[in-house]
Amino acid sequence: MSRVYFESRSGDAELQGSERYWADHVSSGVGRSQFGEFVSDRDPILRCTNVSPQELPQRLRTHWMGEPFVWKGLVIRQWPLELNTALLLGNDYVRLLARVHAQCEIHGWIDGPNRSWFAELIDGGRAVGLFRADQGWEDVATFMRANDTDPVAMSYSVTDSFLSGEWVPDEYKTYDENGYYDMDRWEDVPDDQKWHLGEAWLRSDHADNELKPENWSGLYFGHMLSYFDLMRSDNEAVLESKRDALVADQANVKANVLG
Repeated sequence: MSRVYFESRSGDAELQGSERYWADHVSSGVGRSQFGEFVSDRDPILRCTNVSPQELPQRLRTHWMGEPFVWKGLVIRQWPLELNTALLLGNDYVRLLARVHAQCEIHGWIDGPNRSWFAELIDGGRAVGLFRADQGWEDVATFMRANDTDPVAMSYSVTDSFLSGEWVPDEYKTYDENGYYDMDRWEDVPDDQKWHLGEAWLRSDHADNELKPENWSGLYFGHMLSYFDLMRSDNEAVLESKRDALVADQANVKANVLG
């Protein structure tokens, strides 16, 4: 069973992997709920797809049928569309689910002074029933309140743990002739030093992935577009304004695939 880990130098807690799937269900559902069973022949969104009006709603309900949106040769990925629509429409608890889902694999993090704020969001999500019981939320909230100094980094059990992530400085990696590396030298580094380096990396190179009150609204992922941008009558102008973000998003996806 997979897990979403919340780790700090002073301890850790975990969510059941099934709660991440629930987060995907909720956040993607909020986005796709904006479409009915039929899209009109005159809907502006059709400028951004070669899919027929009759087929588009079905395509929007699935992740495994390819990317249905493209504009001037640039793919408009569906996952950021869903996440960004959920962030735009959702309350704080939907936002938390969307951001944990989107950022757990890339070590999203919560700074020490914001741990109690994060715990209060968890309490609220549990109180309304959106965060399901016996999935680990209770333990995560307790862990978050354990102190207000140590930053907490997320990771996903199917990918790298935080302290063995790709961020580890090259001086601790041994590369072979094909460019592959092992972490043998890193394993000998004391945990305190690992956390010192990891926390410094979070605050510098990874500052954009912090979850905090100051970016709880107005933060969007990938190409920065929501479904509402595609449905606007002036969507061509909106897409043109986001061209750089679309190019960067496509380049990032290619780099990750090739990497």
